[in-house]
Amino acid sequence: MTSHDRAQAIEATKARQATKARQAIEALDEPTLHVFQAVSALRRVLIRDVPLLFGEQSRYLQRAIQAGVVSSNGSYLQPADPQTGVAALQILAEPDRRALHLRLARLSVNEYDSGRQRDLGTPAGQDIELAISLERIATRAEQLGHVDVAIEFWGRAARRSVHGTAERHDRELRLAAQEHTNGHFQRAVEILEALTWSDLSSDQAERAIDLVTSATYKTAGLAAARLRAEQHRESLPPSHPHREMLDIYLAGLGENFSEVAEQLEAALPVLRSGHYSAAFRHAIINKLLYAKVNTGDGLDRELLDELEHLQNDLAELLLEDTVEAKVAVYAYTVDDIASSRSAIASMLVKCEVSGDTGFRQSLLVHAAHVDISTGKFTSADERLKQSASLSPRSSAAPATVRASGLLALELGRYDEVTQIIGRVPDVGVAPLGHLTRAALRGILLSRSGDAPAAIRHLEDALRTAEGLGIREPGRRLWLDVDLARAHLQNGDVDRAQSVATSLRGIADRTGRALPRLQARRVEAWLEAEGGSPRSLVAGTLALVAAAETMEWVPERARLITEALRMLRDIPLDNAQRSRIAHTARGALAVLEDGVARRELSTELSRWERSKLSALTPSERRVAELIAQGLTNRLAGEALHLSPRTIESHLRNAFIKLGVSNRTQLIAQFYPLTDTRAA
Repeated sequence: MTSHDRAQAIEATKARQATKARQAIEALDEPTLHVFQAVSALRRVLIRDVPLLFGEQSRYLQRAIQAGVVSSNGSYLQPADPQTGVAALQILAEPDRRALHLRLARLSVNEYDSGRQRDLGTPAGQDIELAISLERIATRAEQLGHVDVAIEFWGRAARRSVHGTAERHDRELRLAAQEHTNGHFQRAVEILEALTWSDLSSDQAERAIDLVTSATYKTAGLAAARLRAEQHRESLPPSHPHREMLDIYLAGLGENFSEVAEQLEAALPVLRSGHYSAAFRHAIINKLLYAKVNTGDGLDRELLDELEHLQNDLAELLLEDTVEAKVAVYAYTVDDIASSRSAIASMLVKCEVSGDTGFRQSLLVHAAHVDISTGKFTSADERLKQSASLSPRSSAAPATVRASGLLALELGRYDEVTQIIGRVPDVGVAPLGHLTRAALRGILLSRSGDAPAAIRHLEDALRTAEGLGIREPGRRLWLDVDLARAHLQNGDVDRAQSVATSLRGIADRTGRALPRLQARRVEAWLEAEGGSPRSLVAGTLALVAAAETMEWVPERARLITEALRMLRDIPLDNAQRSRIAHTARGALAVLEDGVARRELSTELSRWERSKLSALTPSERRVAELIAQGLTNRLAGEALHLSPRTIESHLRNAFIKLGVSNRTQLIAQFYPLTDTRAA
C-alpha cells in the first residue's frame, strides 16, 4: 500500500466514524442528548455524584446507557465512544457549551472537575484570577502524587497567565526531577517528552536534556539515551541555538570513553566561556570525570574542585550529581576503598532523608561492589536484595549483573552465576552489557578449569573493553589475570607473557599499583613454570609483601594461596615462612567464608603441617599439649617428663617453627581456627 493509499484509508475510516457518531446522536431524544453532553463534558462521572449533578434528569442516563452512548462499570459513567462525545458537544452553540461547563463547575464536588469545567466555560485569553486558581489545583495535585492532573492544570494555567508557558515548563521540569528522584524514571521521560523543546529557554533545554538522558539511561541504557538525544536534536530547525548544546551533550554520550574524554576536554574552553549555564557545565564535567575514570586516569582532583565550585551556585541539584556522590561511586574503582565506603554511607543517609529512591538503588549496587572487594559477602548480598526491592527492573543492568555475578563466584554458587549471566540477552545488548556477560562467563570457565572456552570469552570481553577505551583495572574485573591463568592452563606460555607485558603497559601509563601487581603475579606463575628456584622465591616473597596492602581482599587471598602452593616444597628460612603465614592469617581475618577463604585455609593448613614435620616426636607431643592450653607443669605430668625436659623440647619447637610465643604456636597447630576469635 502506497502512502497515498494509506492516507485515503485513514480519511475513509474517519468519515465512517463521523457518520456513526452523527447517527448515534440523531437517534437520541432531547433530554437524553443533554445528559449525554454533560457526561461528555465531564469525561467521567462517579455514580455517587449523579443525583447532585443531574437531579431529575438522572432518569435519562439509563436511556443513554441503553442507546449505547454511555457506558458504566459499576463505579462511574463515561462516554462509550470519546469521538461521539466530542461530536455531541460540538453541535452546541459556543454560548450554550460554555454555559454547560460553568453549570457543571458549580455542581461538581471534585476539585479537578470543577476547575476543568470552569476553564472550559471561560472564553479563551488571559485571566489572572483563573490562572492562579488553576495553578493552586496543579500544585495540590503534585503534592498528592497525581502527576497527569498536575501537568494538565499547569498547561491550562499557562494559557491564562501573563507569563505564558515559561513557568509551566519550569514546573514540569521540577516535577520530572521529582519523579526521577522517586525512581520513576519512565514517568520522568514521559513528562519531558511532552515538552515543546523548541519553545524551551536555553537553561530549560539544558536541564531537560540532562534529565531525559539520565532517566533513559537508567531504564534502557546508554545507547537508548544517546538515540533520544539525537532525536531531540533532529527535531529542531537547522539554525536553532539548542543544537550546539545538544552536540556537546551528545559528545558526552559516546560509547568509547577515550573519545568522550578527548572531545569533552576539547569543549571545555567553550563551556567555561560563560555561554552555558552552571548546571550544564556541571553536567558535562561530570561526564568528563566518568570518562577519565574509565580510561584509567583516576579521579581528577581539578575536575572535582571545579564541580564543587559549580555545585555551590546551583540551588537545585540531584543528589547523584554532587561531588560526594561521584566519590562514592568512583573512588573504589581507583583503589580508594576508605573514601568510597565513607561517601556511600553518607549518601545513603541523605537518600533516605530526601526520599531519593532512584539514586539509593544505584548506591546500594555500588556498595555491594565495595563489600565484595573487601570480602564482606553477607553485607553485599543484603545490599543487592535491598536494591532489587527498590527497582526489580534493575536486575538486568550491567552494574547489578556484575555485582551479583562476582558475589556468586566468590561464594562458589556457579549455577547461580549462569542464571545471572542469562539476565543479559544474547543479541541486541549494549557494549557494557556484552562486556559484563562475556567477562563473568570467562571468569567462571577459567576458575572451573575449562581453559579453551574461558579464553574465547575473556578475549571477547577484553576486545570489548579496549573498544570502549576502558583501561581502568578496577573496571576490567581481573580479566587480564584470569586470561593469563587460562593461557597457562592451556600450555601457552607466550600468550600469558603477552598479558603480563600488557599489564605492565597499563601500569606505566596510569601510574597505578594494581596493574603492576597483576603483572608481577602473572610473572610469578611463569617463573614457577620454568624459572630458577632462587628467582621464584624472591619474586613470590616480593609479591606476598605487596599483597599485604592490596584492597581487593578475595584477590589478596587467592594470590597468597598461589604463593603457598608455589613455595610449598622449596626450603625457606623461619623468618620467610613466618612472614608468609602471618600474611595468610591476616587475609583470613578480614575475609568472610567463600571460595577464596576456604582455599587459603586449606593451603595454609598444608603449609603449617609441612613445618610440623620438622619436629621430633617428643617435641611434637610437647608442642601439641602446650597448643591445647596446658601449662609446662601439666604437660610434664601428662608425659611423665621433668619441667627442664619440657622447656628444652618447647624451646626447640619454637626455633624450628619460627614462633616466639604460645599464641603463635597455637596458630601452627590450628591454622583453620578463626584468628579474629583468637
